[in-house]
Amino acid sequence: MSRVSLLDAVFFSLERPETPMHVGCLQVFRKPRGYEGDFIQDLLAGFRGATRVRKPFAHVLSPPNPGAMPPAWKADRHFDVDYHLRHIALPKPGDADQLHTLVGHLHSHLLDRYRPLWELYVIEGLRGNRFALYFKAHHGCVDGVGGMKLMQASLSDSVEQTGFRAPWEDDAVATQRVLAVPSARDVVSAAFRRQYESVPQLVRAFRRVVTNMNNPAARRVMFPYAAPKSVLNTSLSGNRRFASQQLPLQRVRAVAQRADATINDVMVAVCAGALRAWLQELDELPRAPLIAAVPMSIRAEGEEGGNRLSLLLCDLGTGVRNHVSRLHLIRSSLRRSKAHLDDLSPTAQINYLLAMVAPFTVMQMMGIAGKVRPPYNIVISNVPGPRETRYLNGAKLESLFPVSLLPDTQALNITLFSYDGNIQLGVVSCRQALPGIDRFAELLRVTWEELESEVKVHYRRGRRRS
Repeated sequence: MSRVSLLDAVFFSLERPETPMHVGCLQVFRKPRGYEGDFIQDLLAGFRGATRVRKPFAHVLSPPNPGAMPPAWKADRHFDVDYHLRHIALPKPGDADQLHTLVGHLHSHLLDRYRPLWELYVIEGLRGNRFALYFKAHHGCVDGVGGMKLMQASLSDSVEQTGFRAPWEDDAVATQRVLAVPSARDVVSAAFRRQYESVPQLVRAFRRVVTNMNNPAARRVMFPYAAPKSVLNTSLSGNRRFASQQLPLQRVRAVAQRADATINDVMVAVCAGALRAWLQELDELPRAPLIAAVPMSIRAEGEEGGNRLSLLLCDLGTGVRNHVSRLHLIRSSLRRSKAHLDDLSPTAQINYLLAMVAPFTVMQMMGIAGKVRPPYNIVISNVPGPRETRYLNGAKLESLFPVSLLPDTQALNITLFSYDGNIQLGVVSCRQALPGIDRFAELLRVTWEELESEVKVHYRRGRRRS
């Protein structure tokens, strides 16, 4: 057994029936033509045969409901793949709206803490000879980048390749080596030893934040708990809604190149513009600009499992009418936020994140998080995916949508995957707080088209890049 990290433990401590802490992925496939036999039954048989499972997908928390100390992972002696593998079907007509509604329902339910913390749903009945996979796992087990790598491991780059590896399957031969669980004293001592060198870096980082708080006109680095109160930040129910959108990656890249920006800058600007338009329609747009938290992966090459991330805070410029001006503002805000963290080690960046969200975590555990300003208004994540078409036992993967989580008082999340020439956006909301996210998903495309048009006009006139 081994202890979970402090950052992973935060996700376990924040979980309530109203705030499930799992993340998911929705994959839509088209069955291969001329397949002999029952494709879905053969797929299920292949998944059921994947009983050699990598950590932590054959491990349970010990104890299941930990207190203050980080829990440990313990091998599940009674691991049963049939419990985690679910087979369901949509009724006719099997359209996208039905699929989104189903995913919203599935994403609303807590994972069982007494079992390994993941589930896979095989969903048939989609029109057009298609089927879907919805996979969810606790965020304490895996973050977005790690989850994407797991999903890619089961896919191939050739339609001719048959057979597959389940996302949870381990290639290595299982061993019987038993690791002792360190004592609480050992865990604390080791944590202090590892993180001692990060203390001076954290002091410098927070000194810069304090300097900015005392001089808001400098607009150098965004700081937490300066976000305005909004309809996006309210108490949640456990029920979720899911919507999706898809945008052309090459055209987004062209806009980014014209504006001397990154693809992430452009997509954050698209989300910001859609939020402005949507909240205006609801008559709920705050006067102060919304603040987004943009996760940044610090996962090393080959590193698996758990969470390795920090957060950039970004001014979304929701008070700015012009799309190009808003893009310039977001580009500058993200660059300043990234520069603020660039001189920190990975350990210091994680500790910076923990320190930043610690007050919010405590307030959430005390039930008073909704009575003060939120640390930020919304999380907007961008996770790179495979560039080329992928296949599962000859079935073409047509779309790949993220399905993220909502901490308390965060009623909306936007996560992006890139795949096969497109940017796939997954939108999750609290059904009670924000029921109309289909309209928001429409506004993402409307805003993108407006931004693309304005950027072309702006730079055709020869204006300098600001």
